Amino acid sequence: MDRKPEKEPPLHLCHSYGQDRGRGRHPLENSLMQTGSDRRRGFQIHAFVYVVSIVVMTALNLYFGEPYWFVWPLFGWTIGVVAHWWFVLGPGSDATK
Repeated sequence: MDRKPEKEPPLHLCHSYGQDRGRGRHPLENSLMQTGSDRRRGFQIHAFVYVVSIVVMTALNLYFGEPYWFVWPLFGWTIGVVAHWWFVLGPGSDATK
């Protein structure tokens, strides 16, 4: 007698993410449990990708000429990098984490 396996409920209907499906912790728990060096490394990676990407976009835009659009990702992404720095290394960081 073969029984069909019960259908799993959609993820948003699970009582506690991971426990009902056997997948471990909630994704936000992992980021909250990071050490200071993990957060610092994450910021370093973000800053490196930012610099490389902005340099490439600027070079391409200057090579191909007007319209000069590279300033918009420069401004927007700079806000993101500064916010990341603020909460990892700056005044907004929590020294106990």
